[in-house]
Amino acid sequence: MWKVNKWIYLIFLIPFLAVGIGMIIYAYTGQGDLFVSSPFFDVRGFFYMMGAFFIILSIVIVVALMLFYGRINAREANLMSNGLQGQAKILQVQQTGMYVNELPQVKFLLEITSPDGVYQMEHKAIVNMLNLASIHVGAILPVYIDPNNKKNILLSYG
Repeated sequence: MWKVNKWIYLIFLIPFLAVGIGMIIYAYTGQGDLFVSSPFFDVRGFFYMMGAFFIILSIVIVVALMLFYGRINAREANLMSNGLQGQAKILQVQQTGMYVNELPQVKFLLEITSPDGVYQMEHKAIVNMLNLASIHVGAILPVYIDPNNKKNILLSYG
């Protein structure tokens, strides 16, 4: 499961909200030469629009993060509760060369033993550095298999 601390959302939310609210307040209360009318450009309107943009952007980023991590967690929770339990024997392991947040993506050739039978498949996964010791050729790992799609699996490293 992906555990996301609530402060991550605040890191994205607070700076953008502060800038957006600051721009709207400045446009509303601002006086001086900056707000002199021009036939080509409305500075006050620009600050209102940019303030609204920053506020909306912050909300969109937080909602997108919540949906992204919620979807990943829902998939994993669904597989763990409704999936078929089996075992995966690692036949081959190789790095793909891709990293996500400095964690390597690994390509597996697995022999899956499930209640439905035995089959082989390739599977790519981002692997935590702490779990790399348990990943070697010949290792047998617990696996959760989607009963509707045998290629949709969740390897359990720990």
